[in-house]
Amino acid sequence: MTAHIIQPDELKHWRHANGRKLILDLAAIWAQACLGFALAITFSNWVGYLIGFVIIAGAQHGLGQATHEAVHGNLISANRSFNDIIGGLLFAGPILVPFEIYRNRHLHHHRHCSELSDTKWLYRRRWDGWYALIEIIKSLSGFDFVAQVLAVLRNNSTIRPIEHSLKRSRGPILLQDFSAIAFGQLWMFAIISLINPIYYLTLWIAPLLTLMPLFSKARSAVEHRPFGIVDAASGGTIYFGGTKVAFFRSVKANYLERLIFSKLNFSFHAEHHLWPSVSYQYLPILHERMRQRADQDARWHCGQSYGYVLSRFFFQGQGNVD
Repeated sequence: MTAHIIQPDELKHWRHANGRKLILDLAAIWAQACLGFALAITFSNWVGYLIGFVIIAGAQHGLGQATHEAVHGNLISANRSFNDIIGGLLFAGPILVPFEIYRNRHLHHHRHCSELSDTKWLYRRRWDGWYALIEIIKSLSGFDFVAQVLAVLRNNSTIRPIEHSLKRSRGPILLQDFSAIAFGQLWMFAIISLINPIYYLTLWIAPLLTLMPLFSKARSAVEHRPFGIVDAASGGTIYFGGTKVAFFRSVKANYLERLIFSKLNFSFHAEHHLWPSVSYQYLPILHERMRQRADQDARWHCGQSYGYVLSRFFFQGQGNVD
């Protein structure tokens, strides 16, 4: 298994991010968003707009990954309250994510990954042939965004509160989360309006409702969908795709893929699932250690890149399990 991969003193140290690097990494996400706005506005034609649109959607995806780090308490591990405030107001709010509700659902995903009750369900969709086109249409039409909002708001009694804060009644949680969203949208609108208020809709809300969910959905498939899909019941397993254990995949993201799919070392997703309390800054070290061990955890899988895995989904369909 994985106990020998990391020493207890390392685990204790690696819970805490290096502050300077953290600030630079988080600032880089917002810098990418600014770059997208600059390109779309400076080159006021459809090419400039399209490039800016993609870059902004990638930055929004990165804000979601920063929110993910905060949900685990890994942004500012020494001060959980400050961690949650920063995560809610600076990252979750601007991309319409209810922070505490997302935390509860995401930690449930960690506890029940690949099981039927897993709250992350988009990776179950097929990406071979025409199915990929259908998935693209669902996202770009806004269908996926609406479906995910409804899933988040649905009162699912099977998801028991994991965080102490979620043992409160649902009302205060919703009030807290949507107050943060309202604040995040207000300050985004105020800043963008200094240039032109219409850009708030065309260059912030539009990619947020369309392209960003597509990036998130494709990434989720890479992280949790095996190549070979068989009926779980016939395989005598409770896990999606008929795998014997929960399925986690990491990839080595190239520079372009980091722009749209992977911020904060998110491509090392299997390592995150195996050590969720470890800061993103140390996941590459764990990745190399896992690669070098002959007795790797059966849950750990590695792909060459996001593009490689997605292309195998597209061309090979049900393929062979890796």
